[in-house]
Amino acid sequence: MNESITILFVGLGPVDRESLELTREAEAIQRALLATEYGRRFGLIQRWLTEAHELPGLLMEHRPRIVHFGGHGTGEGGLDFHGAGGRASPAACKDIAEAFRLIEGVCCVVVNACYTAELARQIADHVDATVGMNNEISDGDAIAFAAGFYQALGHGKDLATAFDLGRLRVSPPQRGVSPCKLHLREGFDASRLRLHETRGGVDGDWLDRLRRGIAAVNAPPGFGLLGVSPRSGVTIEALFVGPLLDLMPGGAYTVLDSLAGFCDENGNGNFLCFEDFEAAWRGTLATWPDAPASPLRVVVRGGPGSGKSTLCRYLSVRAASADGPLPLLFQVRRWMNEGRLGILEHLAQQATEILRIPTTASQLETLCARGQAQLFIDGFDELPAAEHASLRERLHGVAEAYPAMPILVTSRPALAAGSRLGLDGFVELRLEPFTEEQVLLFAARWGEGLINSTGAGLRAALEADPHAMHLARIPLFAALLAVIHARGQRLPARRATLYAQCIEGILVAWPRQQPSRRLPESTEDHLGPVLEELALAIQSRRDDNFAASLGFSKVSLDDERIDLRLAEGLARARPELGEGDRRVLLRE
Repeated sequence: MNESITILFVGLGPVDRESLELTREAEAIQRALLATEYGRRFGLIQRWLTEAHELPGLLMEHRPRIVHFGGHGTGEGGLDFHGAGGRASPAACKDIAEAFRLIEGVCCVVVNACYTAELARQIADHVDATVGMNNEISDGDAIAFAAGFYQALGHGKDLATAFDLGRLRVSPPQRGVSPCKLHLREGFDASRLRLHETRGGVDGDWLDRLRRGIAAVNAPPGFGLLGVSPRSGVTIEALFVGPLLDLMPGGAYTVLDSLAGFCDENGNGNFLCFEDFEAAWRGTLATWPDAPASPLRVVVRGGPGSGKSTLCRYLSVRAASADGPLPLLFQVRRWMNEGRLGILEHLAQQATEILRIPTTASQLETLCARGQAQLFIDGFDELPAAEHASLRERLHGVAEAYPAMPILVTSRPALAAGSRLGLDGFVELRLEPFTEEQVLLFAARWGEGLINSTGAGLRAALEADPHAMHLARIPLFAALLAVIHARGQRLPARRATLYAQCIEGILVAWPRQQPSRRLPESTEDHLGPVLEELALAIQSRRDDNFAASLGFSKVSLDDERIDLRLAEGLARARPELGEGDRRVLLRE
């Protein structure tokens, strides 16, 4: 159900100027709206101002989408307020425009007063559309314009058409110059905005296009399709297998605590099935009396290849396909390479440049403030360690500014362990390796999803090879095995050949499918020896615990000993590289 679209009527009537029929103007707007199809979606609030400094308070109190000024212009572009003792108190254009720069959420301003074209132009730097008057306008024409403009909005006309219909009601202009002028923010198309379609103060058409764009970008199956085409129409939703999540102790109490509780075969862990987590995240669970109603704030930990990015993409696609909060996917690697703007500024830039949907940070701020967005921060660990504090501070700021917004952050275990990323109110979940049952479900879905492959054949191959089954418990390797099987209709019998093909996929095919990665074309030539050094380092620290041997516990690329082995191996493999270049390559 749409929320009321607030119109704030601001009356300015100093007693030492000729009387204006401002009350009649407000009544005309109300009558025009009530006689229209969508008029009851608009709510008119009337307020009278004596000084310009009171305007920001009104904007914050009522959070209007439209602000309508009725009164006198100063003759120099500004407005006359009531002032002390009822005398005119002129306010300059820049002071009035500054209020709209500081207070977000207004999409249209009507300055229905003489000689206010310059004020309208300055306000339009901060608001999508502003109407001002080029010259003098009579009381009768001002009322006629307002009635025609709001009548058109109430009948569902777009903003540009509503302006033209309002202007038609004004007396024929002298010397051919209409007093009414529409000013637009750069890049804004007034013909696309129909205010009756806005949801909670947000342009519904823009929001729908963003949803479709986000779904289209994230729906393709992703990293596993290394040169192998999916069947037509196959999306990440069809292939995704939700992992178990281990709810780590010590976090904020949430609805997840009511859902988790079963342990593994050894009696360890506090596990949560993915279906329950997704329902909790999407807010589709029945109300739990012992769980707080605050939005989920989650850190998801997982080792390399455990499916952290795929999880973010899957949840984004699911959210974009539903009429819930808009998913905002912030990829740290992309942000590092593209200017390191503020979080919402970067997301607005991505929507504008990648989705080709003009978007501003202020539009996203409105969504976040009203609980109409959910934020995914993918790959916190991909930022150099020296810069973690900076991103953490930005994330803190967003979390505190928008308390109604759910936030999910992904990171490798070594960064998240113990420190909790320094985020108050967040709970931590750890992605578990696939169970054999999940591996077989993955095989069935991927086998059916890839051309020239069958789910039954891949399942049989995995069941017949314990080594392949063991490897497939890491989602990345499960995808690689599905691709290998699709290419040759069977898995290699020799373990060494199987591992070699997986490594070839990681070093060669996968990077070529990742345009944001800056690895050189000769990656496989010098990273092969480096991985040999890594394998030796890991082997020397092998743990009996199965999860650790899969890289989900003690084995970590951030361990000093492994970092040292990697650096030594790369120095031998690429002696021509300087230390700085090697450091960049290792980070990538």
